[in-house]
Amino acid sequence: MSQSIQSVGANRTLVSFDDGREILVSYSTPVAGFFPGRGYLASSRKWSATTSKHVSQYLADLAGDKARRIDDAEFMSLVAPLNGGKR
Repeated sequence: MSQSIQSVGANRTLVSFDDGREILVSYSTPVAGFFPGRGYLASSRKWSATTSKHVSQYLADLAGDKARRIDDAEFMSLVAPLNGGKR
């Protein structure tokens, strides 16, 4: 699976995969993303003020009111296959 990595701001990285998925990484933690068939999702975990701002900006810019926050364990299970199995 190929991927592209793009810095989208200070301590923010967007990782895009050739199957349409993308993951927003704040510092070194996956926090939100787009998943074909499921849409824009973000972890419902309580983040620091800066990471919360990163998530809010990403969702507002790309998803508007169509984004959903889901349980952190569920979000990490979606990311794990793309993150070398790490949760």
